[in-house]
Amino acid sequence: KDVEKCLVAFECFMRAATAEKNPSSESIIALKDAVCDAEDVADVSLRAMIDSLSGGSYLPSTRQDLINIATSCDKIANKCETVAKRSAGSL
Repeated sequence: KDVEKCLVAFECFMRAATAEKNPSSESIIALKDAVCDAEDVADVSLRAMIDSLSGGSYLPSTRQDLINIATSCDKIANKCETVAKRSAGSL
């Protein structure tokens, strides 16, 4: 869910950044900050999930598969944050 929120924030950022009319720098910075905040929440959720899986009753291979899936999702949020920061810096 937190990665999804990051994607929604990133979509809003990209719409504003690529709009035909020039958006204000304040609105771009606010949208970039929203992406960064959502990515931070996604990181916290990832850590909480990994912590909860480490004490669980899953087989080690299943546990690692779940961690790999969650980490892959978090990489999407990380990329959104990176692109938003770079794009905001170039506008």
